[in-house]
Amino acid sequence: MPKAFLIPTESCILKWFGYMPSGYNYAAAQGESSFTYDNENSDNYEIGYKSAFLDNNLTLSASLFNTKIRNKQIVDLLPGFIQTINNAAKSTNKGVELSARYYVNKDLILAAHYAALDAIAEEYQLNAFNSTGFSTIELSGKHLPLAAENTYGMSVEYWLSDSLSFKVNALGSSDYYFDINNTVEQAGYLKFNAELMYEYKNLTVTLSADNLTNEEILSRAVITPVGIAVEDAAPRYVSINAKYGW
Repeated sequence: MPKAFLIPTESCILKWFGYMPSGYNYAAAQGESSFTYDNENSDNYEIGYKSAFLDNNLTLSASLFNTKIRNKQIVDLLPGFIQTINNAAKSTNKGVELSARYYVNKDLILAAHYAALDAIAEEYQLNAFNSTGFSTIELSGKHLPLAAENTYGMSVEYWLSDSLSFKVNALGSSDYYFDINNTVEQAGYLKFNAELMYEYKNLTVTLSADNLTNEEILSRAVITPVGIAVEDAAPRYVSINAKYGW
């Protein structure tokens, strides 16, 4: 059975440094220059706030972030869904994240979240091979792959009894690109999931239905010489799970 807990007001300003090691494009190198990629370094800044209202039944949180990245490791796909990694000299990720959770009463919980993201390759030149040799491609100002500008979600959870609950949620995203050239795009979508859960002592049984409206969502896509090849994400899916603890 859900309960509202005391959450003290919190605020913070953070700065930290990030690092990802260098590596090798074993399967996708087109020459000596693309066989390796450099380590990635970042300066991360974030300011956040979290507090509770209405006798601790309403929780609100917000954060602003800005990440400056040097030698950003950008993952891209080649025909055959072979993964390759290249470095952008500079890129910036900045945005805002908001969330809310409200205990309407002892049986009903509402929740929502939203994130806005601006992820751009500020300085990025790529040496690519064509039929005559290597050429320089200017990719500065392109959106980073798999970085939707807007993502959001909402959920409603209702306890029919002390042991039986029902939850439905909606998850949405704006358009985003699969490639750094910004040519292969996933259209924005909104998908719904539902869950019926029964608890009895140490036993939990859950009936879940994902992607109820059978929304068409791609997990990967790449341009090939004969067209665009895509890999579909999971369609509507229904499952039942049981868990017993002791």
